[in-house]
Amino acid sequence: MAETNDLAGDKVYILDVFQQPDVVEDFITQIMANANIKKVFHNSIFDLKYLGNIQAQNITCTLKIARKISRYRLGTSNLKLKTLAKELCNFTHVDAGEDDL
Repeated sequence: MAETNDLAGDKVYILDVFQQPDVVEDFITQIMANANIKKVFHNSIFDLKYLGNIQAQNITCTLKIARKISRYRLGTSNLKLKTLAKELCNFTHVDAGEDDL
C-alpha cells in the first residue's frame, strides 16, 4: 500500500497478513476479491497461492511487466523487486529481507 502522491517511495507499507492468520480470510474476501481495489505484486503467482488464488481480482504483476520489457531494455542488473526499485526508481533504503525474488 502506498500513498499516491509519494513519488520517492518514502511512504510504502507492507501488509503481511501471514503474521495475523486470523485475518487472512477477511483480507481475501474484502481486499483480494474486490475488483475495485487495484493490487500490485512482484511475482504475483507466488503470493496468490496464499491470497485467494482465482478469487483475486484486479492484479498487476510487476515481474510479468519487467519480463515483457526485458532486463536488457530496462538496463537493470536483474529483475528482482529490490533491483528495480533501486536502479529504476533510485530508492535507497530497500530492505533485502523483503525481496527474495
